[in-house]
Formats: sequence, structure tokens, C-alpha cells
Amino acid sequence: MHFDEAASSRWVHSEEWFDPDQTELRFTALLQCNSDKCKEVVSVCGRGSYKQVVDEEGSDWSWQPYFLPLYASLPVSFIPLPESTPMRVADQLKLSFTLLWSSPSAAANHVRIAVENLQDALRVPRARRIKGVRMARIMLHDRIVELKPRSPDVAEALLAIKWVGNAGSHLGELTRDVVFDAYDILEIVLEDLFVKNRDVKKKLIREINRRKGPRAKRAKSLI
Repeated sequence: MHFDEAASSRWVHSEEWFDPDQTELRFTALLQCNSDKCKEVVSVCGRGSYKQVVDEEGSDWSWQPYFLPLYASLPVSFIPLPESTPMRVADQLKLSFTLLWSSPSAAANHVRIAVENLQDALRVPRARRIKGVRMARIMLHDRIVELKPRSPDVAEALLAIKWVGNAGSHLGELTRDVVFDAYDILEIVLEDLFVKNRDVKKKLIREINRRKGPRAKRAKSLI
């Protein structure tokens, strides 16, 4: 890894208000997959700064650098996509993985589109004919409700993902942790549908559905 300080903070070191946590760092790095079957190399770049870190005894602290990736030369698959995952679902998730570094909210929106496309694969109608009106689009929430009688666990999971996607559309920039929640749930849905049955993370799903939005913050995170 190589990193250096950006000019925007280097020129203000002499100001009275300046502290190390206002430093703006830039970094580049080469990462290699640790799987013996892969060993692919990916270039990564991003930004960073300094934070206070307490020593193991809790008696002293120091300023330590931290780094946040903003770009990777190859998209990272944050969850495995089963081979039988519908192409239109997989394509949206790959776009989401790519965007997560620079815009978690945009990544969440593509997860929402993946949910729409997944319901197409499950043959949940996108529109219905209303008397006196041509075909009317069915909203995502209503499509999920329509799925519930035949796949209640899947419908509940997709509803939780919908709340996360809505937050990405309406509440401004999300954190990556929020999008990872959606990935965690969707991973289980895809495995339930296209690999094998497994227990759903019911606590996470219930919490998001109860809040009708992202769950409470995790332990303090840099992302």
C-alpha cells in the first residue's frame, strides 16, 4: 500500500483549528484473493484520515491512519450468486457491488431493482388490467404482498430489502453497513430459491420491517 496526504489538508497544518483527524489521505493498493483456486490481483484506491486509537491497556492513545476504498479495478462479489440466479437479478447485483465503494445509496437502488426482477422470475405480475383503464403498474410493496401466500418467508425477506432500498432513494446517502444488511438478506433468499433451504435471519428481517427502514446502527463503523 502507498498513501500520501492531499494538498487540501497539507496547506492548513499551521491553522489553530487543525487536528490530525482533519487530514485527508489518498491511497492505492494491490490486493490478492487468498483462495488457492483464484489468486486474482485487484487494484484499489480511495481516501483516508487519522483516528484516535486507545492501546490495549486503555492507558494511552495515539493517532492511527484508516482507509476507505472508493474504487476497485474488478467488482467484488460481496455475496455468492448461485449459478441458477436469473441473469437480470445477477446483473443488477453486480452493478450494486461496483457502486458500493462510491455511492452506497446507488448500490441500494440496484438491490431494489434486483428484487423487482426476482419477482418477475417468480412470476409475480408487474401490472394488472383495471376496468376502464389500460394496464396499471403494480407497486413493489403490493407485488411482495401478492407473493406472501405462496412464499411467506421469501416475501418477508424481500419486504425488509425494500425498506432498505427506499431509504437509498429518499433519505440521502446511506452507509455501507445498511447495504450489507440488504446483501445478507438477499443472499439467504437466493440460496432458499436457487440452492437449498436454510434458516432465514429472522431477527434482522423483523427489525427492518418493524422500523420500516434501516435497523439501528451497528457498533461504531468507519463506513
